[in-house]
Amino acid sequence: MWQRRLISLSYQGTAYSGFSSSPNCITVKDTLYHSIFSILPKATTAENLGFQYSSRTDKGVHALDQKCSFLLPSYFSDIKAMQLLNERLPGDMKIVNMVSVDNSFVLRDVVLGKDYYYWLSF
Repeated sequence: MWQRRLISLSYQGTAYSGFSSSPNCITVKDTLYHSIFSILPKATTAENLGFQYSSRTDKGVHALDQKCSFLLPSYFSDIKAMQLLNERLPGDMKIVNMVSVDNSFVLRDVVLGKDYYYWLSF
């Protein structure tokens, strides 16, 4: 049995070529995928995860509260899954919260808005 999880993801985007997967680039999504796949059975595919995200970031952009959701085996508690994934993520990326949601949950249907903050130095 699989359970959909909703996460809040924070990261410093300096080392990444944005959120979305891109050939020959290190991206936030691929880094997160790598940590997820490292705790799952070998036969798991990207389609099995049902991965969803609320928005994308560009190269070098940081995020404080990026929302993503995906399916994990129900034998992982939210706390244990978050701990295992954070142990496998690099130091510039962290899952700060994880909750189980209904498997029919669609992230893009519940996002009411997005806030962007820009800090400029002169």
